[in-house]
Amino acid sequence: MPITAVCMFLIAGNVFAAPLWSELSSDQQEKLQQLQSSWDSLSETRRDNIVAGLNRWESLDSAAKLRTQQQFSRYQALNEADRENLRSQFRRFQNMDDEKKAKLRELYREFNNKPASEREELKRQFNENRGSGDRNNKGESNRNGQSSKRSSNNSRGNQGQSGGRENSKR
Repeated sequence: MPITAVCMFLIAGNVFAAPLWSELSSDQQEKLQQLQSSWDSLSETRRDNIVAGLNRWESLDSAAKLRTQQQFSRYQALNEADRENLRSQFRRFQNMDDEKKAKLRELYREFNNKPASEREELKRQFNENRGSGDRNNKGESNRNGQSSKRSSNNSRGNQGQSGGRENSKR
């Protein structure tokens, strides 16, 4: 009996393996046409992720597709340094524990529920603080020639406002 279970597991593994190009539906092949020449050489994980992404895309309503396209256009318009910063923020978020993620999502929802004028003011304040923090954290001198590093408490005070900066870049 245990050998039968192992055989079934091995067989099932092949059934659920990422599809080769010839195993994709004609609709999937049409939508993934750009990948045809390299598809079979992609890793199984990569092919699985692409098929899953295509399935997620197909499940979106037209408004969600439009938002996603706009966000992607904004991402493409970023310079490489800003893209890397965004990827770094995403990795940091992914590595947070669930409690911190939930708190950050709640702060982001609170930010988005504020009136537009208040959000804009918070963005302005955040960007002013971020700009002076960048100079100060590099140990550059202020107007009087004195080094003026910000305290870590001050820089942490604006974390709840970060959603505005990210939202404005999307």
